[in-house]
Amino acid sequence: FEQNETHLFSNIFKEHNYFKACSIPTVKMSLNYSDYSEYISNLRSGYRRQIQHSLKKAGISNFKFEFEVGPKHNSDTEFSIISLKEYGVEKFYNLYLNVLDRAEVKLETLNQEFFEQLSKDESSTVQLLRMCVKDQDLGVFAFSIRKEELTFIWTAKAASKDKYHSYQNL
Repeated sequence: FEQNETHLFSNIFKEHNYFKACSIPTVKMSLNYSDYSEYISNLRSGYRRQIQHSLKKAGISNFKFEFEVGPKHNSDTEFSIISLKEYGVEKFYNLYLNVLDRAEVKLETLNQEFFEQLSKDESSTVQLLRMCVKDQDLGVFAFSIRKEELTFIWTAKAASKDKYHSYQNL
């Protein structure tokens, strides 16, 4: 979080004896594109090819996506934006731990209670992008949008790789 944004979660952190320290870098992206197609067309050709290959692996063609709550269908693949509470804290936490268990370097692990408190916090802007195929969850990507800027927070996935390239597609 940016220095001026830490107050948004400070109570949750303090209640669970967290303290401020240098950590994983924050990744942000400006949302100055009218739609997903415009975003893709503005990428360098190498990145564009990788994304198009990943979408093809997931059986997705002519993909359109807007940051609105609700499902987005394309063949058997579905993307939806939902809240952490709606998705289920325990379900998210187990996928989050799967990712951490596979990490070569473990910097920090948030506990399940942190995510439970986050899901109850009315001021939280954290949302999840969920990817599933035939009702099977492949993973979720936690993010926040403020002032036309998307902040990447966490990725939680069951498997490190799958035939649908879910990591790249999330």
